[in-house]
Formats: sequence, structure tokens, C-alpha cells
Amino acid sequence: MEDLSRLSEDSRRAVEEMLRGGRKIAAIKRVRRELDLDLRDAKEAVEAHMSALGIEHRSSSGCLLVILALGTGLLLGIAAG
Repeated sequence: MEDLSRLSEDSRRAVEEMLRGGRKIAAIKRVRRELDLDLRDAKEAVEAHMSALGIEHRSSSGCLLVILALGTGLLLGIAAG
């Protein structure tokens, strides 16, 4: 697995700032661009770095469930109305 040691000091700090600010996708995009990695490798590298920093990384499936539940509720409300 790729680590972030090949990033410049400025880039590593920027990625860490993004992660601390909850901007994981932006961090992955920057790592992909700067290290020329595919999406999976960049995501794994960023998540490993998050773990090393003690930043919790959640899967997006929870957000998807909330969106689906809200959408279903709206559709049921429209159908009942």
C-alpha cells in the first residue's frame, strides 16, 4: 500500500488539514493527483494516514441510508397527500 511519504511537506500538511476539516474526498483527490494513484490506492493511503493521525473515517453507507430513508419518506408523503 502507498503511503503519503512521497508527498511534499506542504502537500502533506494540506492533506492533513483537509482531513481534520472533514474533507476526505478533497484529500483523496489531491493525493491521486500528486502521487498519480488510482482511486482505490489513494483512498486506502488517505484512510491509513487518517488512522495514523487518530482521525476516524466512516464509510459513506450510513449517509446513503439516511438519504434513502428521507427520499422514501418524501415519496410516501407525496403519494399519501
